[in-house]
Amino acid sequence: MMSLKKFRKENKISQKELADYLGVGQSFISQIERGVCPLPSKSLGKIQSNPDWTLSLDLAGNSGTKDSDNNKMARDYIEQKGCNIIGKKGGDDCTELLVLRIENKMLREQIEELKSEKAAYWEMIKNFTQK
Repeated sequence: MMSLKKFRKENKISQKELADYLGVGQSFISQIERGVCPLPSKSLGKIQSNPDWTLSLDLAGNSGTKDSDNNKMARDYIEQKGCNIIGKKGGDDCTELLVLRIENKMLREQIEELKSEKAAYWEMIKNFTQK
C-alpha cells in the first residue's frame, strides 16, 4: 500500500494541484493524508485514470496513516446507507460531511464519558480529604 502523500511527492504534485484535479478542497487532501478521512473510491479512480501519473503501488484503503475507528465507521455507514445529506447524493463533499458528523458524535460521547469520570474523581478526592 502507498500513502497519498508519497504518491504526490513521487509525481511532484502539490496538495492544491491534486485538490483542483479532484474538484475538492486542499484541506480535504490534507485530511486524507492525516488519516482523518478515507480516500473516496471516486477520487481513487480519477487518480488511477490519469496517464501522466505513476502509480507504483495501490492507494486504495490506505492514506498513509493508521486507519481510525472513525474512518472505518464512516466508510461502513456510507456503504450501507449511501450518502444523502442536504439533498446531495455521493461525492467527496458528502463523504467529508458524513465523516465529520460521525466524528462529532463520537467526540460528544467521549466528552460525556470524561465528565462522568471527572465527577467520580472529584467524589473520590472529596472522600479522601474527609478522612
